[in-house]
Amino acid sequence: MNHIIKPIVLMGFMGSGKSTLGSRLAAKLDMPFTDLDRRIESAAGKTIPEIFGELGESAFRELESEALIRVFHEPIQVIAIGGGAPCREDHISLIKEQSVSVYLKISVDALFNRLWKQSPGRPLIAGKNPEEL
Repeated sequence: MNHIIKPIVLMGFMGSGKSTLGSRLAAKLDMPFTDLDRRIESAAGKTIPEIFGELGESAFRELESEALIRVFHEPIQVIAIGGGAPCREDHISLIKEQSVSVYLKISVDALFNRLWKQSPGRPLIAGKNPEEL
């Protein structure tokens, strides 16, 4: 039995490993795991690239806000949030008040290599050349 009394929120740059580490941490702690991007996709019935392409980034950010608020009303869990989620003041305030947050730091070189391989599935960087990335 663990003695964790607040959700654990993993944050960091896109591609920093939040989802991978989050699922492993949740299993180790015997806690539920939520990937906020997957939650958004499920609620919208669309993939993240489809949401960005069809509805735009502002609509995605609204869905993200709704999902973040909802997840804090659920049982304590490990939560991986999208790389842009903490950029909004209301999000970071909520995260600070309601959870223990962990920032995943990754070197620029490692991040570049990961993102370059994953760029087609990431709408904010899809189609970018190495200099733009």
